[in-house]
Order: sequence, then structure tokens, then C-alpha cells
Amino acid sequence: MIIEMATSALISYGVTGTPATSDAARHIDCQIEIGRRHLQNSVYFGLAGKDVFNDLFAVAEECKTPNWDGQGATPVFEETYRVAYRFLEALPLGTPAPTVGAEPDGHLTLE
Repeated sequence: MIIEMATSALISYGVTGTPATSDAARHIDCQIEIGRRHLQNSVYFGLAGKDVFNDLFAVAEECKTPNWDGQGATPVFEETYRVAYRFLEALPLGTPAPTVGAEPDGHLTLE
């Protein structure tokens, strides 16, 4: 829960830590987000260029039904996927791509 709240704060409030209120501040926030997403998509700096988001989706899809492991595993819920996605988006540029997995209790793992 702490990671989810920290990640939400990073995504919601951008670089400055406060929401933009003026037109100029919203424009700057938008430009920063465009630049961050561009870098996040790069093969060198970003995780998107390393297919980790595709891996996350594939694991979540594979494990979304009850008993996905044949031994009574809990499904990975949509909200779990969304929190993991937001967490990956919030990681600093240049972070090595983690390996994505799932646990029988329905949690996703990022190693």
C-alpha cells in the first residue's frame, strides 16, 4: 500500500510536488510529461523500450483466472496490474528492466 500511494503521488503531482494551477504551469507540466514519456520509450533510458510493459501485461493476462497455476492460485486482479504499471512508470530513467512474475497469492513481482 505504501508503494501504491508513493507512486500515485509521483504521477499525480509531477516534478514540483504540487498540482499545476495556472495555464503556464499546466503547459510546463504537459511539456515535462511529453519529454519524460519520450525518454521512457527510448531503448537506452526507458523501460518501455525494453518490453517490460509488454511482459507485465502478458503475465497479468496469463494469471487473471482463478487456479492459473493448477494448484489453486489466486488470480491477478486488474487493480494489481494497474498499480504495477504505475510503479514501473514512476521508476527513474535508466533503471534496469525488472523481470516480471506472479505469485500464487495474486501479487505481481518485479525483480
